[in-house]
Amino acid sequence: MTLTLRWIGQWADAVHPDRPVPQDHVDPHWPEVAMADIAHHLDQGFIVGWPLDGHRKCLICGANVTRGPIQTDCHYVWRGELAHYVKEHSVRLPASFEDHVARFYRQFEDAEEDCQWWDAQPYSSAVAEDALN
Repeated sequence: MTLTLRWIGQWADAVHPDRPVPQDHVDPHWPEVAMADIAHHLDQGFIVGWPLDGHRKCLICGANVTRGPIQTDCHYVWRGELAHYVKEHSVRLPASFEDHVARFYRQFEDAEEDCQWWDAQPYSSAVAEDALN
């Protein structure tokens, strides 16, 4: 099975004029709590690469923004600078991404904790074998 990662937050430029323009996605009425959840998710992604292409100007405010690492949550992949657009400019990402983040965190709210492996004898082969089955 091949893992498919969907890029998000790749903006229009001279080479890719068909990509979204961040100014078109600013939502000044976006609830702060929802925006904070999305920003937190972006900040917590696994780092899978760190290209050495430094800074670039924010397409909205012109500030120097560190391009940062390439991050993923194993479904989506984005550049570290994407959090700047969400936090500083309330740039909303597609509803499919917002729904994904909500489902991602909701699964932990409903999760049951199982400490059997740790509370037992964590280094015994019997417990480890049982945990794998």
